[in-house]
Amino acid sequence: MMITTIFGLFFLDDLKGEKKTIKANSFISDAREMLSIFVKVPYISLCFYFSLIFFNIFSQYWQWIFKDYDINVTYFYLGMTFSLILLSQLLASFLFTKLSEGVNFILLLFLSAATIFTVAFFEPKKEIAVILVCMIFYLIKYTYLRVEVVLHDSISDNLRATYESFLSTVGRMSLLVFFYLSAYMVSMFGFLSLVYILGIYLFIYLFAVFFLEETLKKISV
Repeated sequence: MMITTIFGLFFLDDLKGEKKTIKANSFISDAREMLSIFVKVPYISLCFYFSLIFFNIFSQYWQWIFKDYDINVTYFYLGMTFSLILLSQLLASFLFTKLSEGVNFILLLFLSAATIFTVAFFEPKKEIAVILVCMIFYLIKYTYLRVEVVLHDSISDNLRATYESFLSTVGRMSLLVFFYLSAYMVSMFGFLSLVYILGIYLFIYLFAVFFLEETLKKISV
């Protein structure tokens, strides 16, 4: 093993240097391409990023709505609520593919308004809490699917997975900060403070959706 190591260190430098150069050039080229993609659709990239952030945050803290308002629930009830959350995401995926873009947009507006209304006039009842949580995950799933489609249309096939992986990696690294901030907000202001921030994001997202079609036309030219 020592002989092999010495041979590799002293006789394979050129080969290793060539591989490093190729990898470095490929990385720089991919980085430039990803930057150019972000410049073309910055708000869509940010929407994709924040959809991942909100999904992870609410996946971590959705149970706190029962704790904040001293709503007594059993573990079985929490399990059923989690199942309903999964079903709400499946429903979002199903309706996204089956309904037209216009109908989906109207449904998005309605559920966004219903979520804000429910938060503003929230009553500490189990049923209302479950409905609110399911609407939240439905909205997050829909926003993720919509911006994912736009990203797929605006990115070449050879860089699509790389760019999405890049955004996902940045999102996971950001969670080190966002989880801490979310925990602080939940402990200080309660779970509904996160929902208000989600409402602000949805408001910005609606403006992004309004310009999606025009953005796609510019990219496709």
